[in-house]
Amino acid sequence: MFKINPIPFFEDHERFLKFIRVDLETDCWNWTGNKHKGYGRFYKGKRGSGKQYPAHRVSCEIFKGGIKEGLVIDHLCKNKACVNPDHLRAVTNIENVTQNTDSHLMLNKVKTHCVRGHLFDDQNTYVHEGHRRCRECMRIRRAKNLKGRRRSACKWGHEYTEGSYTLKPDGSRRCKLCRRVSFSPSRIEVEIAQVSE
Repeated sequence: MFKINPIPFFEDHERFLKFIRVDLETDCWNWTGNKHKGYGRFYKGKRGSGKQYPAHRVSCEIFKGGIKEGLVIDHLCKNKACVNPDHLRAVTNIENVTQNTDSHLMLNKVKTHCVRGHLFDDQNTYVHEGHRRCRECMRIRRAKNLKGRRRSACKWGHEYTEGSYTLKPDGSRRCKLCRRVSFSPSRIEVEIAQVSE
């Protein structure tokens, strides 16, 4: 679990309030000071020697009395610049990501088709390193990579002609003759015969 250092209490509430502009329609307290990636930033201490804190966390410290260790602040109004304590709540990071409908995690979770339009279902989907992958796209990709450098015969020398092979799900070919031979008891004799030819 990660550790978030608590923001030290400070007395300069008036300076903090100078950077707030209230939106009467949404009731958001929009931060007008310094911002980073849309989130307000507030300097505590003297200019140049102070430390910068997220303005929404400072707002929670001032108006709600603190934030428990390991929790992040969720904007209920989905406005990153908002510092209204009524629009902020302390949650775990996983709660913040999964309950936020704009997060990449949630946008990907609700997808029913891959980027090429193939259905994400049990047969066409596999999970690799925690991410859903499309089997059909993988097969197309592999077939495209194999194109131009395909072998004209299997490893035993059987020529690939129309109807002499089957396609595997990954796009590679399987020799039907080798498959028949592999199930026969005289496979070793066939292999010896081919090597001696």
